[in-house]
Amino acid sequence: MSAVTTSLDARYATHIESITDYTIPAHEVLATVVVTTAAANRDLLTTVLDALDAQTETAYDVIVVDRGTAWNLSSLLATTHRVRLGVRVRDETSAVLAHNIGAQLATGPLLIFLADDAVPAATFVEAHLRAHRVNNIVAARGRVLPHTAHLYNATQPAYDLGSVQFSTYLDLAGNLSFDRDTFLSLGGFDEQTAGQAALDWTRRALEAGIPREKCIYYPEAVTSHDYATDFWSYLHRRRRDARVTAPAPPLDAVVAEYDERPTVEQPPLARRDRLKLRILTTLTEPLTVRTT
Repeated sequence: MSAVTTSLDARYATHIESITDYTIPAHEVLATVVVTTAAANRDLLTTVLDALDAQTETAYDVIVVDRGTAWNLSSLLATTHRVRLGVRVRDETSAVLAHNIGAQLATGPLLIFLADDAVPAATFVEAHLRAHRVNNIVAARGRVLPHTAHLYNATQPAYDLGSVQFSTYLDLAGNLSFDRDTFLSLGGFDEQTAGQAALDWTRRALEAGIPREKCIYYPEAVTSHDYATDFWSYLHRRRRDARVTAPAPPLDAVVAEYDERPTVEQPPLARRDRLKLRILTTLTEPLTVRTT
C-alpha cells in the first residue's frame, strides 16, 4: 500500500484500487481541483483536462478520481500538465464518496470540485481563489453556462443564476469550491445524501455556527456544461434526477434561509422550440428534476 493510500481514513482507503502519481514540476499549490468521473466521454473529458492545463492561474494541481471508466484513462492523464494523482476506486464507489476521497488527497488549502463534463473557463481557478480571498468565505458556487446551443439546456434554468454575486446555499457539486480545512472539519459530504450532498453540507455549516454569508454564488467562476444534448440523454438525466427524493425538512429550512436567489430571465425560444419544450415537459411530467 502506498504512502498516499495510508494517509487516507480507513473507510476511504478500502475503496481504492490504485493511485498513480504523475510527476509534475514542483510548484506552489494554492488550490486542488478534484474531478470525479465514471463512464466519461473521452473527447469531452479531454476538453475538460485541456482547459485545466490552460488556466490563467498557475498555483494549482488536479486530482482525477475514476469510478469505472471503460477506456484507458491513465494514458490520457499521463499527457496532462496539471494532474498530480489519478485515483482508481471500485466501480460501486458513490460519486459523493469519490468527492470525499479527492478532498482527503488534496494538498491545496482551496478545494475545487469540477464535473467531468463541465469545461472550465480559462479564469476558472483564478476566480475561485479570488472569491475566497476577497470575500473571506468558506464556500463558493460558480456559474454554469450552456456548452452548446441545445434546447435541452432550457429545461435546467438553475444552472445560470446571473451575473450578480449573492449569499446562497450550495448545490451543483460540479462547480464548487471550499476552504479545505472547513470542508473536512465538517466531515466532508455526507455519503447518505446523494444528490443533495452540497445542500446538506450547507445545513451542517449553519448548524456549526458558520455565518450564512460565508457561502456565496460567485458568477465569475464559470464552467460550460450541457444538461443534455439529445432526447435520450435528456431522459436519462431526468430519470437519474428523479431518484433523488425531495429535501427532508431540515434541508427545506436551509433553502428557506436564503432568499437572495434571483429569478433569471431565460433567453427567448423560437416558437418551434417552445412547442418542443412543452412536449418534453408533458412527456416527463412525473419526473422531478433536482439541481444538486
